[in-house]
Amino acid sequence: MQLSERLNTIIDMADPCKTAADIGTDHGFVPITLVKTGKAARALACDVRKGPLERAVEHVKEAGLTEKIECRLGDGLQCLAPGDAELIIIAGMGGTLIASILEAGADVLKTAEELILSPHTDAPEVRKMLIKLGFSVTEERMLFEEGKYYTVIKAKKGNAELNAEEIFFGPCLLKERPTAFLKWLENEARKDRELLDSLKRELETEAIARRITEKDRELHMIETVLGGQK
Repeated sequence: MQLSERLNTIIDMADPCKTAADIGTDHGFVPITLVKTGKAARALACDVRKGPLERAVEHVKEAGLTEKIECRLGDGLQCLAPGDAELIIIAGMGGTLIASILEAGADVLKTAEELILSPHTDAPEVRKMLIKLGFSVTEERMLFEEGKYYTVIKAKKGNAELNAEEIFFGPCLLKERPTAFLKWLENEARKDRELLDSLKRELETEAIARRITEKDRELHMIETVLGGQK
């Protein structure tokens, strides 16, 4: 069972717990590894798709962990009841979808102690939702794998407010400024400049003007952070 760097990062960031739930488990490798390494005494592998869940069932059997890992079919946090899991992992999907899953499962989250979330896109939407639901971002990591940048966010109960920059970039990433984060900033700045050049050649409309203003503001924020200012 060969795990990607992203999945290994998710597992490494997890605190030891009695029960972990992996939402969108796919092959079930994350809950299997959590149990095998002792990070979780037991786990729930959940997926909305029947095919991937069947594969997870087979992998759990092969690992000899059918008594410790339960596979559940269902949409998002609807797989869980309050108190089912202290640790909830949601990875492998867009940030807007993750945010909607969190909001729809607010009752389940009331009994969760820790969340580990890895949005492929729109990480700011996830941070906004965490604030709304009473969670505080406690750790963030960024990595580059197979041509893409990935953010992994750990959150625990707590009412910590974030400003606009912290929501956009991530409070921990802003403070720690790891190499992958700085390279991501440079890449985002380059893409914004290219997009602005393209937009400014378009026929001017109200929509184009709004887009230019939005990207100008974003580029200014990125260049400010790259310049070392806070």
